[in-house]
Amino acid sequence: MTENIPIATGGYLDSEIVAKRDETLTLIDYREPVVIACGDDRVPTSDSAELLDNTYGSTAREVSQGYARVWGGLYGAAGLVAIADGVEHGKEASTTRYGGLIGAVDSVRNVTAGRAIGHSDEGKERSTHQFRMEGSDPLGCLAANAFGGAILLMATNSYIQEVGRQDQDFAFGNDEGYDEILGAFQTTSEALADMTGGDASTFAITRQTIAANVRTYQDPVMILSGQHAPASESGAIFNFRPNMVTDPEKVLETGKTFYGVDAAVVTAELSSVLHERGISAEKFMRTAMALTTVVRAALAAHDNDPTIKGTYDPRNLALGVTGNAQEAIGHFDFYYDL
Repeated sequence: MTENIPIATGGYLDSEIVAKRDETLTLIDYREPVVIACGDDRVPTSDSAELLDNTYGSTAREVSQGYARVWGGLYGAAGLVAIADGVEHGKEASTTRYGGLIGAVDSVRNVTAGRAIGHSDEGKERSTHQFRMEGSDPLGCLAANAFGGAILLMATNSYIQEVGRQDQDFAFGNDEGYDEILGAFQTTSEALADMTGGDASTFAITRQTIAANVRTYQDPVMILSGQHAPASESGAIFNFRPNMVTDPEKVLETGKTFYGVDAAVVTAELSSVLHERGISAEKFMRTAMALTTVVRAALAAHDNDPTIKGTYDPRNLALGVTGNAQEAIGHFDFYYDL
């Protein structure tokens, strides 16, 4: 990456940076099964990638050659399904239809045949491939650790809500349906508060949560390598291309790690769940963009840079878009009836 190219202007990645990140995507076949993991900026350790490749065998693309990313992997994808249900069918549907968040986790696991997974990192696990089943230490996944807090922020923080509205316009060309998205986040936050004794911010996907799912469902856990890139040298890429996913080997070649959401591919992987629930591809991807807004704020607030640490501002982790929203929406309307 050329050092004299500025990373971002006004909270959005400069076009030259986005073009460089485009080079880290790899082409997949139409409806080729892929693993769904977190949008973390780091890549899996070679040991973890090999273990996952052996786990999925010939049933999915090898992780080392590309996988689809969404905040929180299995758990974030499930959260998006539940929230998008509320966007499409009225905000209460986020918690009342199909068992709410818990039901959505089961739906996503089933429709992906277990290919949607959570993650930690080698620092938290003290291993390049082994997830620690015991204890209560946090995971190496901020999206999981701060799941409830992120939902609460989007539900209540007017500044983040306004940046989110601008992000919708930036990515989709308008903010259609955004008020319904906020309403669904608010209802979900209220439900999480009820589950935690009144404070939605304390709801998290914990080590115990994942350990229980490993025992019950044999859910694999991806282990990521290294440290997060500073927000000032990174960003978040929202990928609308329905036939391209992140290739970790290409990422390593650049020497720069970025966060990302392969929105169209994740939508395709979950298409039967979305179809069953009557959720359009557009509503789902718009909900994913809203989650991207608030997760960027949380990630930047946990950065080591003292000038932004503790400040929940999505613009401190700049956003970029690859592909075209309207083309992606048309793709799902034609091929998937979504």
